[in-house]
Amino acid sequence: MSSWLACPQAAPHACRYKRLRALVIAVGVIVICALEGSAVYDAWRSYTRSIEQTHRELGNLARALAEQGARSVQTIDVVVRDTAHWYSEVGYQMPRDAIEAALANRAAGLPQVHLLTIADAEGVQRHGDQVVLAHDHAQLDELLLVPSVGQLLPRRVGDRAADPARLLRS
Repeated sequence: MSSWLACPQAAPHACRYKRLRALVIAVGVIVICALEGSAVYDAWRSYTRSIEQTHRELGNLARALAEQGARSVQTIDVVVRDTAHWYSEVGYQMPRDAIEAALANRAAGLPQVHLLTIADAEGVQRHGDQVVLAHDHAQLDELLLVPSVGQLLPRRVGDRAADPARLLRS
């Protein structure tokens, strides 16, 4: 035994208290270590469950967004096919104002569709909002397409190149 637990023969009660005190301290240290270990394990388990739950939720969100995107594209596809069928059967016989009103009406109820236009086989737009009636490609070459706005603007203003931002502000 160690010297701090050594009991002189003269004081047996003091020796018993020393041993009891050492035992209580040892048990206390063991209990504290066990509680600390349990807390660390619970924290680690909570962290792993949180990571697993986050992965599961992100997977569910990705599936939901993919399905919503597919439905949006499907809706647009149906509208474009229906518009093509309508124009080939009936629409081409209608006056220009009626065609453009019908196209605007078809696009009005769909948040995915800003506008519908009809182009000929050469890609020149013939009907719809913001249609540039350019009958030859030389006129189209003089225009600048601004994709973020979806508008055709002049390429040149006077004798210098056009600045799309300045044209849109004015």
